[in-house]
Amino acid sequence: MRLRSRWLGSLLVLALAMCGYQQRGLAQVNTAAVHGTVTDASGAVIANAQVTVLNTSTGINTKATTDSSGYFVVRQLQPGGPYSVSITAPGFTTFEATEITLNVNDDRDVDAKLAVGSAAQTVEVAANQLQ
Repeated sequence: MRLRSRWLGSLLVLALAMCGYQQRGLAQVNTAAVHGTVTDASGAVIANAQVTVLNTSTGINTKATTDSSGYFVVRQLQPGGPYSVSITAPGFTTFEATEITLNVNDDRDVDAKLAVGSAAQTVEVAANQLQ
């Protein structure tokens, strides 16, 4: 009887250890994110700016809007790319960052300064200037 109890106890410990191992495996993150703050030339934040993150190789885009602090975040992006980030707000030029490549678990900072002007104007920034 003692041998059977030890065997069952060992089996229970092994089963619990395996459950814990599998849960850790499920928690792995295989995506990336882009975030930033949008301001004007004087440094004042721009709320409600429209942000579009486009995977230019797949054509899939994700949209966000800046909050009252001018902050935005786009999560659950697939690694790779290249991505472009386009930011627009009424009365300001359009900001665009291009050729952004994301790796697994990247949390890329894309801050934007928008100049006063028409929306037809675009200020483009290469990805290597963002890092």
